[in-house]
Amino acid sequence: MSSRWLYKTATLQAGLLRYTWKGESAEITVDQALLNFGMDGWELVSTPSYEAGGTTSEIMFIFKKPA
Repeated sequence: MSSRWLYKTATLQAGLLRYTWKGESAEITVDQALLNFGMDGWELVSTPSYEAGGTTSEIMFIFKKPA
């Protein structure tokens, strides 16, 4: 039996986490995002980062939950 997942991504820039989900866009602090997403059943599964000019320019947060 295979599991089906929903995925949500958010991007950290300038101290705020930016995301769009089902037409809703928001900018919130990382702490608030982790609390809100966790309460909604989302699990943080990865945080890849992207560099430009030798510094981290962006961090992506990838969440999943059962479909």
